[in-house]
Amino acid sequence: MTNANQQVTEVTKDEFLAMATRASEEIKQLRAQIAFLMPKAQAYDCLATVLGMLQGSPQGMTEDLAGLLDRRVKFLSSLPEPKKAPSDNAKKA
Repeated sequence: MTNANQQVTEVTKDEFLAMATRASEEIKQLRAQIAFLMPKAQAYDCLATVLGMLQGSPQGMTEDLAGLLDRRVKFLSSLPEPKKAPSDNAKKA
């Protein structure tokens, strides 16, 4: 649902593929950063727990969005381009 201030825009397949690829790469870069910082965060959590500052904090896993984006990009890249609809001028002739 859109309100009066929002415009509906169409995204081409190529635009979507580029956006999804960039999003996937950014997620992967952020994961690498997290992996680098994780030991420091775990050490901090251990110290904070020992000092009574924190209770043990659970960590959950989320959906692999980068993997999902990669699969969608691969799938959509393999699809043939859709045929263009005839223009309005061709219909009038």
